Amino acid sequence: MHTRITTGKQGRTPRATHYIDASTLPNPHDEPWLRPRDGRDPNVQQWLLDQPGVPDQFARHLATIEALQPPTISITCSAGRHRSVALGEWLTTQLEAKGWAVQLNHHNLKTKKKQATTTQRGYGYRQQQIPRKNLLHNLIDGTECEYCARPMFRDPAKNFDGAPLEADHIDRDKTQPPKRLIHRRCNRTLNGKGKGTWVKHGPDWYAKHGQTVDNGTGDTLDWPGGHHIRW
Repeated sequence: MHTRITTGKQGRTPRATHYIDASTLPNPHDEPWLRPRDGRDPNVQQWLLDQPGVPDQFARHLATIEALQPPTISITCSAGRHRSVALGEWLTTQLEAKGWAVQLNHHNLKTKKKQATTTQRGYGYRQQQIPRKNLLHNLIDGTECEYCARPMFRDPAKNFDGAPLEADHIDRDKTQPPKRLIHRRCNRTLNGKGKGTWVKHGPDWYAKHGQTVDNGTGDTLDWPGGHHIRW
């Protein structure tokens, strides 16, 4: 026996001879640790099978398909990523074990939007060089680095890390040009803190200025961890 199973979002799957509404099943999307995954993930499948009544529902769907022998099956849920996909995977495994030839297609997992490059998002290397040159032109030698409080110089050899200064964004909107210069090592330290993390000043800066409270928010600073703005 041959059948084609298509999973997907409600109202978005091709016509079929047998329809299954998986939206009545418990939703793995409600579990934060399962949300980024989809129904092909064994963790999602096992979580569903561990929910009360779900194994019986799966078994009833299998029995109905074996009895009707539909050539095409459509399984849908609210987003077409978790429940319908998990059920489709489970049914495929069971039917193939019984000698069926199954063609499985996950309609909503076909394509993944390609992430735009930094240049396309407006803050690629070349786009940063123009504002960096402007910032460097306006720099007064000896200006304090806002991260480490050490002086900054146009001449890389005079900087404490012996490297050219780098442009840094001071707000979350990276489509806007960078607005300050900091030492290369300071910039790389910031980048090393993890994606989506940014701090205005480093521990050395706060130590020099004797600050224990962030003037902008009033929050107590807890260096070496520091006060972090996450976005």
